[in-house]
Amino acid sequence: MKIGWFSCGIAWLFGMASTITVTAQEYPRELKFTPVEQQIWQLTMQRPVAPAPHILENLQQLPAAETPAWWWLQRCRFALQAGDKTALDSARAALKQLENQNAANEFAGSAAGYKCQQLSKFSAGESLDTRQLSFLAYHSLTARDAPALHAWVGLDYARDALQSGFYDSAANAVGLVLTIARRNQLPQLEADSLAVQADIQAAAEQYPEALRTINQALPLQTEPRQLQHLQLTQADILLATGRGQEAQALYQTLWQQQFLQAGMALLALYLQQTPADTTPDLLMQLSNELQQHAAQSGDREWIAISRLRHAMVLLVSGQPAQAQLQFDDASGWLLQHRLALYIPELQRWALLLAKHGQQQAAFNALQQNLRLQRQLDADEHNTQAQLSSTLLIAEQRSRELKLVELQQQLKISRAEVQARQQQLWLLTGLCAGLALLLLGLLWRRIYR
Repeated sequence: MKIGWFSCGIAWLFGMASTITVTAQEYPRELKFTPVEQQIWQLTMQRPVAPAPHILENLQQLPAAETPAWWWLQRCRFALQAGDKTALDSARAALKQLENQNAANEFAGSAAGYKCQQLSKFSAGESLDTRQLSFLAYHSLTARDAPALHAWVGLDYARDALQSGFYDSAANAVGLVLTIARRNQLPQLEADSLAVQADIQAAAEQYPEALRTINQALPLQTEPRQLQHLQLTQADILLATGRGQEAQALYQTLWQQQFLQAGMALLALYLQQTPADTTPDLLMQLSNELQQHAAQSGDREWIAISRLRHAMVLLVSGQPAQAQLQFDDASGWLLQHRLALYIPELQRWALLLAKHGQQQAAFNALQQNLRLQRQLDADEHNTQAQLSSTLLIAEQRSRELKLVELQQQLKISRAEVQARQQQLWLLTGLCAGLALLLLGLLWRRIYR
């Protein structure tokens, strides 16, 4: 009997393990933050965030034992920001120790460990490695991890999955984050999650759904810069759905607030219009202002793009030779570092060349565009292959964690059954003793 029961239990265990998919969408056991978890969230995640040394000092005053993975991960994050090597090394060591503990422990630590590695890689500027570690962190989350950890890791993963083209996975992740945000009444987290959800819907060309999501997020978003990004997405969707005048009005409003990306989008929209709608003087003035703001921002991407757009303005203004020199000179950094951003600019440039009678130059630009697109496709294919491999590793890790957890549950169940059997035997013995006592008393009474 015992051997047969144990064999059935093992068979059930492996049957369950074989049907397990990725545990990334698994909800934490409790969606509600504990008081300590809430304190850590308010200290480390609620914007505006205090200086890193101040947060490190305040974290020391909060207990780490209740949510060790979440606590040590924030230590890792702000130690990196503060450049505190001692605090960083201690956080890494603690997370490694949590990861090496038995998965039956309340906090296995794998997700937090991967997230700490990702933050370290991000500081070093290794973008591919950071995305792979983001995937590993998300797919290593278990029901035992704190809901705050699920929320932070899940939202970052949703952005990375969206960028990688995994729309379904991104939607699942952001759905969990939204549930946690609403359960804990975190309007800022809900607004950020809705913004990502709108980006996912827009990328999947679900434009009506994306606009509805943005309308939900707008009243919740209180941070000015994030509100501008949300409105920029709204304007992009309006433009994509043929509502150009509304999009242009929103771009203009945002540009009046000195939002550089809106100004760039507005200039691109003007370049598509006829000379009757937009004068060369207006284009030149806007282009000069954009170059100035891009230089002040110090962002190499926007500096390069602003210079490329200025070349287009020169072309539209009737200066093709100077425009070509400007475009070639401005292309270098994007060609070397951000090919995915350069190709759309090159396509726009080729169309403008053809529109303004520069047929040979347009043909050359299209040929270059085709060659670069093939190169980009090959790079993205390699990236997708590496990310797919990462996902397989993460799935295997998730299955291993789940298998150990199931083994522990089976062990606990067996111990509970044995304890109940012992209680049953004890109760049976007591009942038998009471029955014998009653029979003895009855016999004495009858005998008398």
